[in-house]
This record gives sequence, structure tokens and C-alpha cells, in this order.
Amino acid sequence: MPRSWFALSLSLLTAFATACGGGPEPELAELQRPLASCDGAFTPPAKTGFRHFANRLLALGPAWHSMQDVVITPATAETVEGKFAYGSISKDLEHEQVQLFINDCAGWRAVGSAETDSDGRARIAVTAPSSPGLYALRMVVRGDATATAGYLVVPPRGGRLTVFDIDGTLTTSDTELVKDIFTELFEPILHGTYTPMAYPFARELVTERERRSAVPIFLTGRPYWLTQSSRDWLASGHFPTGGLHTTDSNSEALPGNVAAYKTAFLRSLLAKGFVLEAAYGNATTDIEAYAAAGIPKAATYIIGTNGGKDGTQGACAVNKTCKTWSEEVGRLRALP
Repeated sequence: MPRSWFALSLSLLTAFATACGGGPEPELAELQRPLASCDGAFTPPAKTGFRHFANRLLALGPAWHSMQDVVITPATAETVEGKFAYGSISKDLEHEQVQLFINDCAGWRAVGSAETDSDGRARIAVTAPSSPGLYALRMVVRGDATATAGYLVVPPRGGRLTVFDIDGTLTTSDTELVKDIFTELFEPILHGTYTPMAYPFARELVTERERRSAVPIFLTGRPYWLTQSSRDWLASGHFPTGGLHTTDSNSEALPGNVAAYKTAFLRSLLAKGFVLEAAYGNATTDIEAYAAAGIPKAATYIIGTNGGKDGTQGACAVNKTCKTWSEEVGRLRALP
């Protein structure tokens, strides 16, 4: 009888807690699952023709458009920025209309439009959907219907993010060893004459972090005009989709400025209430930026010759300068 009474009491308490909203809070449940993706085939609107004759001539060259992903909490307003240019010298598209579209899982819908400025940039306000997710974006030049792609990355409030550098961290090329990163590394990537090789287990590393419900943020010192090339490389390597952030200017991509650029972006994520759970890099600028953003050295993982430097964690426990993420992937898979 006593044991039956205890079981009955426990059942009643459980039922009461469930009826009253007990158990995991919805916010907690959201924190524990990967983001759903809203994407699909996009059909741009019809061309309207350019307002200015000079831009008609400019658009005879190839389009070099780009846009930054935006990482934002649900139901929050933010500005999406795109950069629009044409031709081999990447001449800015000035004073033409650009329209923003979002896929909110119910299909594509127009959000707003803006005119490009003298730097070829257009900024359009958007309010994130109320549910967490990865929402595909397109910014379209109305004159010729050329477009650039990006994402509205909407983790839950308090969501966990993991930061990944790209060059020398996910790829085997180390920009610190390149004398002129623009002519010897970035230009060949842009024109497709060089495709970086991925470190062993780089994709699995990002996958394991995402599986543990940490949204990937790819924070790279590459300039904005390599945004699409970077997206293509991540997609071709079957990396999980996450937020991609490149520099807004060529000067930010210089070795002496890249740490400050990365620090500022990471602090902007913290200001939005996100948790920077871990960070992966290879360069001293990565170590500097991650520390300045308050990421613990115990959660900072560095591959290559700087592995273990300044109290960080090497890619491998014994040989800290090893050139594979296999040991770190094994450690993550062994976690409960």
C-alpha cells in the first residue's frame, strides 16, 4: 500500500505539473534543437531597366554583388546590407533600386527596397520572424534582376553560438604566411584559379558543434567581395549552414586590422544576448579577438603552429600543433 500510494502521488504531481506548464520551458526547448532552414527556388522579379544610362553600360560586365548575413533574435528589427558592383574592376552600382526578399517558410515575400549609395551599398530594414530559424534572403537589383544571396540567422534568445575562422582553420591555407594576401590568396579564390583544401575533419567539427545545438558562425578576415566564393566553398564541402561574416572593407582584411574587426563583430553578438560557447582559429589575431570578446581560453581551440599559445587549446592534446581536427571531433562525440 505505501508504495502504491507513493506511485499514485507521483502520478498526480506529474500530471499537475504538466497541466500547469511544468517541464522544460519553451525557450529552453528551443535552445536544445538545431535551427530549421527556410529556403527554396527563387524567381526574381522582372527587370525594370536602369535609371541611369551609365549603369546600363556598367551592367554589361559580370555582377560582383554580395551581402552580409544578419544574426538576430526572434521578432527583432535589423538592417540588411548589400554591396553591388560590376566588371573586372568591381565598379560600384550607384543610385539604383534594390529589393529585399525573405523566405519565411511560407514562401518568398518582398520586404522592402532601397537605393544604392555612392559606394554601391543598399540598406533595408527587416523584422525577424518570431520563430528561430535560418531564413534565406535575396537582394535583387531591379534594373537587370541580378541578385545576391544571404541568410537571416535567428537563434533563440540566449542561443549558443560557435565561432569558426575559415582560412588556416577550416582550410589548410594560412594567411599569416602569405606576403600579399590580396594578390596571392584572395584574388585566386575570387577568380576560381585556387580552391582551398579543407583540414581533415573540418566539416565533421562544425557538424558536431551544430549537433550539440550551437549555431555555427563563420567569421573570416576575407573581404566582402569573397562572400559568395566563401558560401560556395562551404556548400561544396557540405558544411552545415550558419552565419557568414566577411569584412566590410579591404582595410579591415589587412593583418593589422583583422583582430579589431573580429572583436567588434563578436561583441555585437554578445550585445544581442547570445552566448559564445566556443571558438576555433589558427592565427594570433584569432586568439586576440576571441580573448577580447571574453571567450575563455579553455573554449578557444587553435590549429597549426599557434596551437596551445597563450593558454588556448591545441587541436590535439599531446601534439598541440597537429594539422587535423580528428581528436577534437572525437572529444565532442564522446560528450554526453
